[in-house]
Amino acid sequence: MAKQTKISREELLQAPAEGELFEAGDRFMVWVQRYSTHLLVVLAIVLAIFAGIGIVKSRREAIFRQASDKLFTAYNLYEKALNDHPWASAERVKAMEDVTLRADEVIKEYPESAAARNALFLKGNALFFSGDDPGSTSRTSQAIMAFNDYERLAVASKSDFERAAALLALGYAYENMIFLSGESDTLANQNYQAAMENYERIITDVKGAGFIANEARNAQARLHAAQNRREQAIALYTQVYSQSGAADQPETDPTAGQRDQLMNYIKTLALQFTTGNTARVQLQRLGVDVDALDKELKSASK
Repeated sequence: MAKQTKISREELLQAPAEGELFEAGDRFMVWVQRYSTHLLVVLAIVLAIFAGIGIVKSRREAIFRQASDKLFTAYNLYEKALNDHPWASAERVKAMEDVTLRADEVIKEYPESAAARNALFLKGNALFFSGDDPGSTSRTSQAIMAFNDYERLAVASKSDFERAAALLALGYAYENMIFLSGESDTLANQNYQAAMENYERIITDVKGAGFIANEARNAQARLHAAQNRREQAIALYTQVYSQSGAADQPETDPTAGQRDQLMNYIKTLALQFTTGNTARVQLQRLGVDVDALDKELKSASK
């Protein structure tokens, strides 16, 4: 196998700025901010899991209520830490440490419950989004261990969705590790391969991955593009775009009233958070004529 070229910070900084979540700064992890639309799927998965917890009928059982209440408290603290403090700041690290401690309590006190599994995933997210400074891998390495444990539990519970979520989170964590590797090309290449392999496992091994499979394809395409493998990147982005129905985008009517134009604009912004539109933006970056691609896809669907 040919030696992989280390991905530079500058290459990833070329990504579109739409959907940024965190305040830009001088830290190398600004590339994560540029990819927040990709990384936010991890948070969306957490939200979906917690939403499911809230409607499960077994909440009437006292032990499940207690576990869920503790888990919701931990999640609320996690969300507050994301919103209130910048990446890798002392304040965020401290707040996320509180989240991990509370998640560990749920895991220890309710080991056989679904809440314990979800607490483990929350713990991994808290460690991941605490952030590491250049030259340190401590929290990201711990996040990887938590996501590995979560995947094993997902396999045992036969939950394809949870397993796909774990593998996607692992892929993102290993992408971070590429840059945390410092000057070591060997470590950077190992982390690059690990990220690619976790994304591939979602696509090939997890039948019920759903939309997460396309998130994995977008991630693989992103890494291909950063390695100057343009054709491979375009092929993956095109596959995602064609599967998403993203070609049917709302058009702005210049003759429409201000309210209608605003609504169309809001719809367009909302579509930027879908896998298909992420692929579209990246195809444009790679010089693909997406208008021609739209016509081709619409013609093929008739």
